Amino acid sequence: IRYNAAHRGAEEQIFPFVGTRQVGVISYTATRWTGLLRRPKSWPKNGRIPTAPEAYRFVLSNPQVDVCLTAPTSNRQLEQNLGALEQGPLPSNDMQFMHDFGSAVHDARRWFL
Repeated sequence: IRYNAAHRGAEEQIFPFVGTRQVGVISYTATRWTGLLRRPKSWPKNGRIPTAPEAYRFVLSNPQVDVCLTAPTSNRQLEQNLGALEQGPLPSNDMQFMHDFGSAVHDARRWFL
C-alpha cells in the first residue's frame, strides 16, 4: 500500500481492517518520491525538513506495517536507510513533526501519482 506522512489514509481505510489477521502489509513511497524531503511553500523557510530515514521510521512506526520498500541511489543512502531500522520507532514528538510536515506537503496539492 501507499503509506507515508503525506498520505495517511491507510490509517483509517486499511489498518483497522487488518487487525490481528496474519496479513503482511508492505508499504511503498515512504518519501513520497522525495516530496517529503523538500520544503513545501507553506513551510517556514528555516523549518526542519525530514530525512529519508525519518520517513522510513514514520512508516515502520505503525505496528500494522511489516515491510517498507526503499530505493536508495547510493551505498550511503542504503546505509542511512538501514540505520533507520536500528533506531526503531519515532518518538511521539517526531511523529507529530512528521504528521505536521506531511500535512503541509499534502496540502501543497502538487500533482501526484
